[in-house]
Amino acid sequence: MICLVDRTNLEKFWPLMYPGLSRAEYPNDVGSVYSLDDIFGLIVNQELLGYYQVESGYSGVVSVVEYPRRKVLSTFLGGKDQENDTPINLPELDNFLVTLAKTYEANAVLVEGRKGWEKWTKPLGYSAETTNLWKEVPT
Repeated sequence: MICLVDRTNLEKFWPLMYPGLSRAEYPNDVGSVYSLDDIFGLIVNQELLGYYQVESGYSGVVSVVEYPRRKVLSTFLGGKDQENDTPINLPELDNFLVTLAKTYEANAVLVEGRKGWEKWTKPLGYSAETTNLWKEVPT
């Protein structure tokens, strides 16, 4: 079961989501763009939503992004509680994301993650469309 997390139930789910999100935040560059305090505040302010897969302890964050030609459900931060040995149920996660996208009238799901996710999501119909490249700009 995957629970949608918004401002109404964030206090209940945040302690459950925190271990996985903190693992996802580092060592990648998400931690230099968002802190977990930022994520919490953005969910409170209804700019982001969270989700939590009860059995596996996997949690993530989504936003709805409106482009000129498309509306996209974007999930960009996700991680699993290391203390939980239950594997992530990827078909259930995919179904949840697709259903959520339809709820928000989005016509695509964008999964941003480490390269290793490609092999797990390809059988579910996802394809690697772009590569994100990062460079720090000196100030």
